[in-house]
Amino acid sequence: MLSLTDLAADMVTRTHVRQARIQTSLGGAVLAEDVPVISGTLEVDRSLRVPDRLTFSVPRFDRGVSWAPDSPDHPLGWWGHRVRMSIGVQLPGVVEWIGRGEYLIRSADIDGDVVNVECAGLLALIEEARFTFPFQPAGTFEDTIRSLVEPALTVLFDDAPADRAIPGSLVWDEDRLAALEEVLDAWPATGYVDAAGVLRITTGTT
Repeated sequence: MLSLTDLAADMVTRTHVRQARIQTSLGGAVLAEDVPVISGTLEVDRSLRVPDRLTFSVPRFDRGVSWAPDSPDHPLGWWGHRVRMSIGVQLPGVVEWIGRGEYLIRSADIDGDVVNVECAGLLALIEEARFTFPFQPAGTFEDTIRSLVEPALTVLFDDAPADRAIPGSLVWDEDRLAALEEVLDAWPATGYVDAAGVLRITTGTT
């Protein structure tokens, strides 16, 4: 749920100006505080295994800076680079920024004077981390989920069902994200990545 001040909440029910801010980082180090975004789209499709997709475009050159990725430490690289997106609501004399999530850069393609960037939700980190040998869970549901997602994602169980022993009959050969989905179904519980990039396990639906 988005957290707004009373004034911002009132503004979004009326005509208002919105802004977008993109910050990029790698390994926890910020590479760009404010990427010069020309346009962008945020889509959520719950039928997909990784439901969140962010695309945006930036000028290839802006104020003497090249935004065409040419090295692993470029702000728009795709070697584990993350994007933090915020939406700004223009209030009298100030912009209130609302976090809209963290994403993994998947590609950055040059098209003339524009760089088109495609990002996926952080569950893509789990989808990419295939098992190198069969995985059989042990301990509890919480233990198993931590084994599946950490340290790629921080996981919180504040609103999760009561923890209990997990059936030892479950086993997966390669697909880590499929394992996470089956563990949640078996508990049963729901998992989603929140605006802060944290995987939250709950009893409800998203």
